[in-house]
Amino acid sequence: MKKILLLAVLVGITLQGAAQEIDRFNPDTIKTIQLDSAVNISAQKFGVETFINAIITDESFYKAFRNMKKYNFIAENNVYTYNKKNKVDGRIYRKIKHTNEGPEKMVYLAKQDTGKVYRKNGKYQLYTLEMFDYIF
Repeated sequence: MKKILLLAVLVGITLQGAAQEIDRFNPDTIKTIQLDSAVNISAQKFGVETFINAIITDESFYKAFRNMKKYNFIAENNVYTYNKKNKVDGRIYRKIKHTNEGPEKMVYLAKQDTGKVYRKNGKYQLYTLEMFDYIF
């Protein structure tokens, strides 16, 4: 156990020294994970794989996301894509209003795509952009 702990500390120090922080992220970007409730892990030794499996099988985030349908809200979202030189390549901006009344549950208040967002055939360049547009 001591060997594993020592190895983890050494790997952490090595990665911290080799990693570089990219200035492109907003200051409000979350860089840490905070658990607001207990994670139930039983009958196993606690380790990286156990923690990852617990996160993968946890459905609380999915349930919270699904419950958003019950509430009225306005959401404003930005997604940026970057090229190989860390310059902004494209941007998707959406501002939506979600209500529970009427046939139109979700109404776009603003929708703007700039830069290299689409391919020549009209589809999104990245699956992430396509997924974002589908969800929001």
